[in-house]
Formats: sequence, structure tokens, C-alpha cells
Amino acid sequence: MPRDMDLDPAAYETRTFNTPDMPTKFNHRPLRQIHVYDTIGSGRGWDCLKAVDLRTGRIWAVKESRRPKKEAVGESWKIPFKREVEALAQLSHPNIVRLEHHQGWSLGLPVQIFFQPCKGNVHSLLRRPHRCFEDPSAPESWVPSFISQALSGIAFIHKHKMVHRDIKPENILYDNGPNNSMEFARGGDSTLSFMAPETTRYGDCGSASDVYSFGVMLLEVLGKYCVSESRLSIEEWREKLRNFNARHYASY
Repeated sequence: MPRDMDLDPAAYETRTFNTPDMPTKFNHRPLRQIHVYDTIGSGRGWDCLKAVDLRTGRIWAVKESRRPKKEAVGESWKIPFKREVEALAQLSHPNIVRLEHHQGWSLGLPVQIFFQPCKGNVHSLLRRPHRCFEDPSAPESWVPSFISQALSGIAFIHKHKMVHRDIKPENILYDNGPNNSMEFARGGDSTLSFMAPETTRYGDCGSASDVYSFGVMLLEVLGKYCVSESRLSIEEWREKLRNFNARHYASY
């Protein structure tokens, strides 16, 4: 919805064919008037914003759709956001971000999906400069907690016959310190460096693809790999394998 509109706080949004089919606890909620004061991140067709509710003063993380340059009939571009909201409504788990509110399904409004803001993500915890060419010391203290909680979230998503599609450090959030409360933010636009081969080659994406992406992310967290290495030459890879005492590195 347009920001800083003078809306009646008791106003309810009219349902359209784009409106998600949701459990009753998500229905008939008043429109929220917000003021955006920061941008957290962005993806293809959306921005993640930090905003304050002008009626309650509460801070929210808001995923807001961007209007496409070419308008589709009936705003069918909102359908992926509709599916995301319907999926999030089914997922109640301590390691998956919780859907709090959604709005903007009426014609002419951007979709807005509301979440509790988190303190940071795993990407912000990685050492800089990355030590991927060294044999690193023991993992950081938060890594064991990260592994167990992230795998718990992945298993829950797969149990519900869903696929995350965009597992990477930026999408693993934490609150109350990195040793506590790791949470998944669901993605949609896969990041090439973390994508499984079957996804990059054929467009296929299943639960095994998520496991592959988690493995690549884990290597980066442990300091064994970083995204920039996807552009290394064969000789540079051999040098790295030699540094890690890999056997028969010259044959790779």
C-alpha cells in the first residue's frame, strides 16, 4: 500500500482473486499504515524494508513487492507472493520466520508481508577477509548452534512438501545473539553460487537441491569456500587443494 496514507485504522481490505486463501486467524485484519525508514535488502521484484507502524509504533520487517514495468491483466504478478503467504501460513516452527500480517491484494497496491525484525544474518558473521585459502582454526562458537537449528528448519519445510529454493547466509537470520534463535527467511529467487547443478542446468528444484545449497553454505561458514571461488582457474583450485593437504590434488 502507498506509504504514509491517511487511512482509517479500522479499515479492512477488500478481497480479490489475488487474496491468499488463509487460516481464519489471518483474515479480516485492518490495513496497516507504515512509515519506511530503512532498506534491509532486495531481490527480483521485491524489497525488504524496515518500517514503523504509525498507529502502534511497532517496528516491522516488511517484504514489499515492486510493480513490474509491464502491467499484467488483473495484477497476476502478485500470484507468487500469494503462494508465498499461503506457504508461510502453514509453517509454525521456532527456526522459520513467522508470518505476522499481509496486505496489498487490492488493485493498485503493492503487496506487503510483515515479519518480526531480526538482529542480523549469518552473512554478517562471516570473517572478513574470508579465509577460504587457509586451513582455518576451530569453527566460531555459534557454528554448532547454526547447523542444528538450520537443519531443523530445513527438515520442517521438507516435511510439509515444500522447497526453500534460496538457502544462503543472507537468508539465515538470528535474534538475541548468533548462538540463539536462528531462523530461515524463505526465498524465491535462487542465487547462482549456491544453486544445485540440476537447478542451474535443467531448472529442477527439490529437497535435494536445498541440501546441496546448505552444504555449500556450510563450507563458506566453516571457512573452506567462498562465493568468489566459483571463478577460480583450475590451477588456483589445485593450489587450494594442496593447502588443505588433499590427496592426489594434481589429478583434479
